[in-house]
Amino acid sequence: MQLGDLFDDETFDIFTASIEVDRVEIDSRRCEYPTLFFALAGSQTDGAKFVAHAVDHGAVAVVSSRELASPVPVVVLPESRLYPALAHAPRP
Repeated sequence: MQLGDLFDDETFDIFTASIEVDRVEIDSRRCEYPTLFFALAGSQTDGAKFVAHAVDHGAVAVVSSRELASPVPVVVLPESRLYPALAHAPRP
């Protein structure tokens, strides 16, 4: 599935919209190519701390509630939309 298909209400450039995603993860240790990594803020730590690790292990894009420094595209969604987006994303 392409990133643009997962977030059809967002506007992406042609490159970002065409990124292929096969799975989603919230645990950077489980990322493999081509994963969409959700950098969620947890009660103990912030998933944003693990973006580099996720990318190193195959994340091709990141979803977050704020802008992040990342070598892959970051989809920024309001907190209220993160979990609904995660619930509708493809599973391995």
